[in-house]
Amino acid sequence: MQRLLPRCGKDWLVQEDRNIIDTALATTGKGFLVELLHMGLNPDASVFRERPLLHRAASSGNFSIVACSIDAGVTLNTTDENNVDAYAYIISLGYTTIANYLREKAKLN
Repeated sequence: MQRLLPRCGKDWLVQEDRNIIDTALATTGKGFLVELLHMGLNPDASVFRERPLLHRAASSGNFSIVACSIDAGVTLNTTDENNVDAYAYIISLGYTTIANYLREKAKLN
């Protein structure tokens, strides 16, 4: 873990490195993602170009993971490869509590 975490501060371009992010988001708690972010993971890194961190976090339906991503400074109005913004994506998944939280944080109307 000590050797892995320093890599997280880089703006990754390698496909395989996405697996660590997916693993962090798949856990039931936010601890692993928090560690990655505290070690310097850029929440807007280019590795998230196709599917931004906020979209990935939202797909888990885990409020604490989404809140952690937002608190880390992830861009709230980012769009995915289909040009769908995070708010619309979260609504489409039916996660109204998460959508309301995002709307409050982004002051969307």
